[in-house]
Amino acid sequence: DVHDEAGQISIEKQLKQLEGIALWSMLTKPKPKVRFQRCINILLSTRSATDTDPNGLALLREEKEAIREILNTAEFGARAGEIKKVKAMLERLNEHRLVIQHQNRME
Repeated sequence: DVHDEAGQISIEKQLKQLEGIALWSMLTKPKPKVRFQRCINILLSTRSATDTDPNGLALLREEKEAIREILNTAEFGARAGEIKKVKAMLERLNEHRLVIQHQNRME
């Protein structure tokens, strides 16, 4: 369950969703107006929770598809500016894997 004792969405779930938004923003490079609106939506999300998106942070289907499309291209990471992005993504994936391994040992 992603909810805590008070019925709120867990911090882990919120962070996972925020990472998705950060990845979308980093890879798709939306226009400033779109990025700004997304940030406003994040700030307002705590006030307008719904069952389908309890904290307003879920990526839209189109945003997920855009991420997949960019990551599936052979050119991603080939340019100098993208190397830092790839490194950051790999570091985060490594951290995630380490957490899962640690949790498995604890069980």
